Amino acid sequence: MGWWNESGHLVVVAGISAVNSAIAVASGERENITSHTLWKQRIAVDYDFEVATRGWLDIATIRALASPIPIPLGGPGNQGPQITVGDILRMAGLDQMHSVVSVSGYRGNALWGESWLSVPAPRRGLMSVSDGPAITLEDLPPLPFASSHFTIGRLDGTKAYDAAPADRPGSRQTGSQRRSPGSVGAGTRAGAAADWVPTA
Repeated sequence: MGWWNESGHLVVVAGISAVNSAIAVASGERENITSHTLWKQRIAVDYDFEVATRGWLDIATIRALASPIPIPLGGPGNQGPQITVGDILRMAGLDQMHSVVSVSGYRGNALWGESWLSVPAPRRGLMSVSDGPAITLEDLPPLPFASSHFTIGRLDGTKAYDAAPADRPGSRQTGSQRRSPGSVGAGTRAGAAADWVPTA
């Protein structure tokens, strides 16, 4: 961690080789934040409100670094099947996420924020939970006059379960064992849900 005065501004950096990285960017030896694709697409644009904060997460880059990391199953010395962070992300459909961008500020007397989650279609797993037609102001029900804020969303839990992969690393069950006859579709939700927990 380090900090210093830069043209009248307090600069604070933290992380592995943070000081050297910051100096390299300031001296032009490395590209700065404005060269990032997400900056050009979502940050360095004109909005119809006063912007106070801007930020993003480059999830694709983070995922590429974390996906190979193994996750041990069972106790110490377990020699059973191994899975990785990438396997877990694929099970949940989170391997499709590319980025999250958020911009916030003020519109008149109101606080205003806009966020974008980049997930290409067709979405599956947890990402399919909110998949569906966009919600517009015309879709809102009548609201009390004195309401200061509200939140609206669309979630489809059944779609998320149905989109989950049938074969999951670490499971000893076969496809026919995993889904027993039941009253909900092709199998019982409760019985099959246990397969989300890998076993040695």
